[in-house]
Amino acid sequence: MIRAEKVSLRQKELLIELVALVDYGSGNLRSVQKACEYVGMQVVVTQSPADIKKADKLILPGVGAFDDSMATLARLKLVSCIRDFINSGKPYLGICLGMQLLFSGSEEGREVKGLQIFKGTVKRLSLIHISEPTRPLYISYAVFCL
Repeated sequence: MIRAEKVSLRQKELLIELVALVDYGSGNLRSVQKACEYVGMQVVVTQSPADIKKADKLILPGVGAFDDSMATLARLKLVSCIRDFINSGKPYLGICLGMQLLFSGSEEGREVKGLQIFKGTVKRLSLIHISEPTRPLYISYAVFCL
């Protein structure tokens, strides 16, 4: 039999990890925020390098173009902050474009450098070589080459 221990409100606060959800104008922030809060995470939606530095975990969502998103992250001065966070070994979740941005670059759009955590290029899936039953219907770009 598992016995539940009484935990004070202060103890619960200490157990909750802070998640920084990066707001760079790309992605469905509210859905991600609500999902994290539902499972008990404390979430701060932010564009601040200071908030990212003090976070325990980082989520970078994304929908849109690789080059525009990297340009926005650079304008907000978040590129080196995100790189430093990932290189520190703390947990990182890249959702869709947020995962693609980890690579050196993408063949989508202009030749813009990504976060360069991984060497490789995000390439468009070639649907010619994929059989009909497994062909993705709504995915146009995916991490493909390392």
